[in-house]
Amino acid sequence: MLDFRLFDRSYSEIRNLTKKIWEILVIHLIRDSDKKYDVMSLDFRYCASFSRLSMKLILLNIIIWTLFSCSENSNVGSVPEIFRTNYEKYKDKKFELQFGDLVQIHNTKFKGIICDISEDEGGKWYGIIFMDSQERLFGRNIPSGFSNDCIKLFDFTYLNQNGINSITKISNIRLDNSKIGIGSRSPATNKQELIRDYSNGIKKRKHKETPCIEKIKILDPINENYRVLDEIKLQ
Repeated sequence: MLDFRLFDRSYSEIRNLTKKIWEILVIHLIRDSDKKYDVMSLDFRYCASFSRLSMKLILLNIIIWTLFSCSENSNVGSVPEIFRTNYEKYKDKKFELQFGDLVQIHNTKFKGIICDISEDEGGKWYGIIFMDSQERLFGRNIPSGFSNDCIKLFDFTYLNQNGINSITKISNIRLDNSKIGIGSRSPATNKQELIRDYSNGIKKRKHKETPCIEKIKILDPINENYRVLDEIKLQ
């Protein structure tokens, strides 16, 4: 039985434990199989020759990674590193828009906050978290392993720099970027696509979110929700 005291361990301890499990698994793979294969590639074509112990080790490893792969940061309210934005990479660079800029789509009442910036061959992209008329942000909760909890993230629309004239900066809000995680990404290049994402986000959030405890049991849970702006403001 899995010792649930493992939940109190740090991410580095869990990572080292998982590494040891893999080492044990490799030893048993070599001993249990009369086939030659590259251990580093973990070629599972010969899984039929695994012992029962080897299969148990595989299952245990999967469970541990599922439970703890998102536990890199234990600070209250902080999101796991894997979901983080590029804030640390770009926080000191100057762009047309900056982290925390409150923006509005031209000739509409639709607002959002710049919470990420990225670059690729298509240029710079500004990650916007939209908010409704009550200043509730477009949130998204996803299950955290097999626990009953969810990781609290946000839906992002990434506006290409060529469409930056579709929005206007209103002000800047100081944010705690450690609490901002990317739950979904949608690209936009113009005003019409921004309005599309905003309207779709409002429509999806008319449905009640699936409780976290139920999300891993069904194929198409509702993950969309609203988050309060104060949750990510720098205190």
